[in-house]
Order: sequence, then C-alpha cells, then structure tokens
Amino acid sequence: GFVQTIAIDSWTGARANEFCDDYVIQETFADINDPSAVNWLNTTTAGRAFAQLIGLPIPLQSPPTTECSQGQGLPAVAVTFPNQGQTIQGNITIQGQVQGPNFVRYDLAYASSQQPDNFIQIATSNSQVLVNGSTLGNWDTTSVANGGYTIRLQAVSAAGGSITVDVPVQVDNPLPTPTPTQIPLPTS
Repeated sequence: GFVQTIAIDSWTGARANEFCDDYVIQETFADINDPSAVNWLNTTTAGRAFAQLIGLPIPLQSPPTTECSQGQGLPAVAVTFPNQGQTIQGNITIQGQVQGPNFVRYDLAYASSQQPDNFIQIATSNSQVLVNGSTLGNWDTTSVANGGYTIRLQAVSAAGGSITVDVPVQVDNPLPTPTPTQIPLPTS
C-alpha cells in the first residue's frame, strides 16, 4: 500500500544500500501524491488520528528518492575508550573519532541505567575529530553513584541526519574510607 517502511542511511537520509550500511535506521513513509490528502493528514485532528492509527509519523514525509552511491564520503563515528561493558572510575578521558561530510557538531553525554532517557551533557563541539583515539571529552565519574551508565556520542549532519553511538559502562569508584573517631582515654 501507500505506507512503506524503508531502510535509510541515518546520516544522509538517502535509501540505504551496500554503499552505506553502517548507520541504517528504519523509517516509515507515505507515498501519497494528493496534496489535499497530505494537508488533511498533517493539519486536522481527524487526519492526525488516522495517521497515528496506521503508523504514519506526522508531519507526513515522502520517501527519499535517492540512494547512497559508490565512492561517496561516509561518516566515521566511534567511541574507542572506554570499551563496551568496561568498568571505569575517577576522571576519565573519553576517546573516539567523529568525522563526516556535512558535519555540524557532536554531543557527548551520559545517562544512568536507572534513568536511561535522562542524558547529561559532558561535551559538545562543532569541530570534527579526525584522528581515531582523539579526546572527545572528560567525565568525572566521582560525581555520580556507582552503577551502570550509557555514554552516548551523537554526530549531527547539515542534512538533518545524525549518528548515535551508545557505549554501556559500569562506574565503580572506591567508597571513601571512614576516618576513625578518637576516643579520649581516661587520665589517672
């Protein structure tokens, strides 16, 4: 029918294929050529309710007509330290690589496993980090409770696309040692 779920390259918004298969997302589109039907779906309460019922995102968008091509510039987005599942402590330097055509910025953040949608920003930059293993930001883990966290690196393109890389880690800082209380000794 007119509702289509298509594999899309998240950086360019083009249809994904063998030339851009690293950052693929599934998007739902409607192939509707009638402008009044599109207007009804996008702007009326009844239209938006119908779109929601059949799984269409609002505002309604047409599917992309372009595909990735051989030899086009591809992004490289990665966190190289810490590694997935690694136990970390203290002040850590998060390392990685961020580069791509039409690059705008990257954001680095963390969220606790207890509140996985509440990301707290570590760093943001509008400069590409071209060398793998470069510093993306520093995180003082002593300011958070021990436990599971997700480090999120998100790169944004001028075309409106993005790439998100999540790295789960475990924070395990040593607990402070209590200072013993001096008990006065009786004097004779």
